[in-house]
Amino acid sequence: MKKFVSMILAAAAIATAPLAAFAANPVTGADGVLRFPFGDTTPPTINCAPFYVCDITLEPGETIQNVAVGDSIRWILSPATSGNAGDTPHILVKPTDVNLTTNLIVTTNRRSYDMSLHSVKNNPMLHVGFYYPQNLAQAFPTPAPSPSPTPMDAVAAAAQLDFRYVATGEHKILPNHAFNDGKHTYLEFNTQLPQMPVVLEVGPNGDQLINYRVKDATTYIIDGVPDRIALVVGSGKGSQRATIWRKV
Repeated sequence: MKKFVSMILAAAAIATAPLAAFAANPVTGADGVLRFPFGDTTPPTINCAPFYVCDITLEPGETIQNVAVGDSIRWILSPATSGNAGDTPHILVKPTDVNLTTNLIVTTNRRSYDMSLHSVKNNPMLHVGFYYPQNLAQAFPTPAPSPSPTPMDAVAAAAQLDFRYVATGEHKILPNHAFNDGKHTYLEFNTQLPQMPVVLEVGPNGDQLINYRVKDATTYIIDGVPDRIALVVGSGKGSQRATIWRKV
């Protein structure tokens, strides 16, 4: 009983741990923009098509300082802005033919972007952007700590825990325990993983960013109770993926 109470107290106490930095696959937001993680070791490849314009959106408040493209003859680039104050910079990209490949480097007052451009016949990426894993802690502020529950409070809350989860995928990154308390979902690992996975919510439109924190490198606290969660390590063909879903 004491061990169980300790586990409940620990789950309540770790809600204020900071977010970990990570690298992840691109995700599509509710606005339809395909966002790549900035800072990944492999430059993102953006597929564009003739007779279409690819819109590359940077972070609001950034100021573009320089733009360099390897093939400036067959790739047409134009600057643009959006937002009420015009403070969101865009780069509009249009190839003149298919099967063209070049690179694009954009420097701003905040960072330097390195991208690969490829022209295709079908299925261009019309709206592309970035998300910034190192800034997620600012995007999702850590809530103010609440008073630690007493042992009696923890015992009373035990009945609210839901352990009805199943998991599949890469066994090396599967958690040992998964449960929720109605407000947060907890993923517990016995030991620290060699590489911290990114946590994504699997929705009807694919993977989406989700707010979470990490405590002691072994416990993930996810805001809310999503039905399906993906753990992803790496990107591209060498990535590892596991899926945890709640039985309802």
